[in-house]
Amino acid sequence: MQQEHPSRRDEPDDVAANRQTARLGGVAITVLLPVVGPFLVRELRDKDPIEDCLIAGWVNCNLLAATSSDPSATIS
Repeated sequence: MQQEHPSRRDEPDDVAANRQTARLGGVAITVLLPVVGPFLVRELRDKDPIEDCLIAGWVNCNLLAATSSDPSATIS
């Protein structure tokens, strides 16, 4: 014989709905992170050389930006 937990038996419907919404939000975040994470890592990795160029004070960072976006491009 199973007994229901006393605090959940007398729980109002809005509290139960809020709990369900929070669980769905947690599931959404758990599913979204593995999908969006690799995209963000790739974008940040591609922008890193450009940022390093700008921080070093170089002036022709636009050439670096052109080659990083198109790996087959060559600097002439």
